[in-house]
Amino acid sequence: MALRASRDRSMLRTIIEKECRLTVMMFKFTVGSLLLVVLMASSALVLTEHWKKRVDNYSAHCEEFGQELKRAKRYRDVILRFQRRPQLLSLLNSGFAKSSNWTIELHGKYDVPRIRGGAIDNAYLRTFIPADYSRLVIIVMSLLALVLSYDAINGDRSQGTLQLSLVNSVSRATILMGKYLGILLSVMLPFTAATLIWLIILLLRVNRPMEVEMGVRIGIAFILSLLYVSVFIWLGLFTSILIARPGTSLTVALLIWTLAIVLYPTSVAKVIELRSNRNWGWELRFRTTTDYPDERTRDRVEAVHWESLQRAAARYHFAQWLLRLTPQAPYDYATAALARTDVHAYLTWLSAAHLTDEFLRRWQNEKIRAYPDREIVATNLAEPLDLTGLPTLVEPNEALLATLRRIAWDGMLLILYNVILWLIAYFTFTRSDVRP
Repeated sequence: MALRASRDRSMLRTIIEKECRLTVMMFKFTVGSLLLVVLMASSALVLTEHWKKRVDNYSAHCEEFGQELKRAKRYRDVILRFQRRPQLLSLLNSGFAKSSNWTIELHGKYDVPRIRGGAIDNAYLRTFIPADYSRLVIIVMSLLALVLSYDAINGDRSQGTLQLSLVNSVSRATILMGKYLGILLSVMLPFTAATLIWLIILLLRVNRPMEVEMGVRIGIAFILSLLYVSVFIWLGLFTSILIARPGTSLTVALLIWTLAIVLYPTSVAKVIELRSNRNWGWELRFRTTTDYPDERTRDRVEAVHWESLQRAAARYHFAQWLLRLTPQAPYDYATAALARTDVHAYLTWLSAAHLTDEFLRRWQNEKIRAYPDREIVATNLAEPLDLTGLPTLVEPNEALLATLRRIAWDGMLLILYNVILWLIAYFTFTRSDVRP
């Protein structure tokens, strides 16, 4: 038994080395690797420039909002405006930030909070934003994995080498695992190089040191990327076992890829889409004879808006679970959570804004009681408002441990997809004919 196990390990090493050597020498591997490196480098160059412009716009907006606050003459005119600070890891996965560059307005006791669309509010312009790291992995890396694995079994079968290996007492499980590991290691070479180039460009262009937590988040995203790519290696191996002709197996694999990556997510898009011009149900207009609603009316309207927001979020999370039937969704959601650009991050930000609005109402009541004349003859007063104690929005940042707890299910889903496809490929291989 020990001798057989030792021989199987030796054969596994031999198959892995052979598969790596053959894969690296292929023309399609060279073309795919160069394409991946070029796309990663160009994406990092363009997205870092885009991120720096967003940071400049954020600073300009903060300055503009501060000047507007100083020009206010009455406490009822005090409006707090906030934007979410651009996340550097949005280059990893732009997530919800790609379509929701919002400004939130807090009116305190005199109006409900409102959300205004930002600079990327045009859906047509959003299509020209370069693909981020996760999008390149989802599309380019999955296609590269399929192209390298679709003929791994049926190619050897047609040449007769597969039958010869089985005659020499090499188990089918050893052959299948050797093929898988050889292709995975081959894919890791250009992917690791492209990731390092992407990271170096990012750090040089933004001119800031990489924090430990940021490095850990990128490292976890890299591991998740390998799990995602591994799914498509198993898919390519399965079609290679199932179909005798390599060309036909590639066609079937690409059809499955199109269904999982393009068609199925598009069919669920109407459920998942939350357009920014709907303002998540916060912007319901109403008129009163005094231009300002009484607090009781304001509270009722805000309650309706907040309930609308929660219902929209519930529909979105339900759509997320529908999309998790494909391997793309758990990878996309996990990397967005690591980048702090997922829906959960925005809901947390809106919840913090809701709490800040409550503090603003209390502050306004205190100031109006202290300076009642300012609300009547505001235009005759040259002195600025007393802004002492004015609340501000403290943007919450989720800790790494909390993020890991949230993405644990998505990571386990990717592992589950790998295990399921491995079992399907193995049982199909044990019952397949290996004759040329």
